[in-house]
Amino acid sequence: MIYDLIVIGAGSGGVRAARIASVHGAKVAIVENNKYGGTCVNVGCVPKKLYYYISQFNKDIKNYESYGWKIQNSSLNWSSFVKKKDKEITRLNSIYENILSNNKIKIIGIRHGEKDHETLISKEEMPRSKEEKKFYRIFPDNRDLNYEKFIGKGN
Repeated sequence: MIYDLIVIGAGSGGVRAARIASVHGAKVAIVENNKYGGTCVNVGCVPKKLYYYISQFNKDIKNYESYGWKIQNSSLNWSSFVKKKDKEITRLNSIYENILSNNKIKIIGIRHGEKDHETLISKEEMPRSKEEKKFYRIFPDNRDLNYEKFIGKGN
C-alpha cells in the first residue's frame, strides 16, 4: 500500500496531523503500538490531574467545614479510584481511535492484529532529498525492526 503520509505515534499531535491530512484528501497511515492519546492521556496530564484532585480532598473538606458543612468519616477506596481512572483513560483512548477510524486512517500496530515490529517502511522507498516526491511504502516483514538503526539513537 502506498500512503501520502505516515505518522509515527498516535498522541494528540500525531492524530491531529493524520486527521488534517486525511480531510484534505491524503491517504494516511498512523503507526502506534501502545494506547492512543500519547503520554498526556495515558501517563501524564490526565492521570496526574485525577491524582491531584484526590490528593486535595482532605484540604477541601476543611475548607467546606469552615462554611458550615459537617463531613465525617471520609475515606478513599484506592482500588475503586484506580478502576475509575483506568476507565476514563480507556474512554479517551476510544475517542482518539474513533477519530482515526472515522477519517479512514489506516492504523498500524499490535492492537490491530499485527505482530510487534512486523510492519516496516522500505528503505528503497524513502525519499533521498526534499525535492524527491516519492511516497512511503508500508509492507509486512517478519524481521525485527532495529529502532536505533531506523530512526537513530537520540539523546
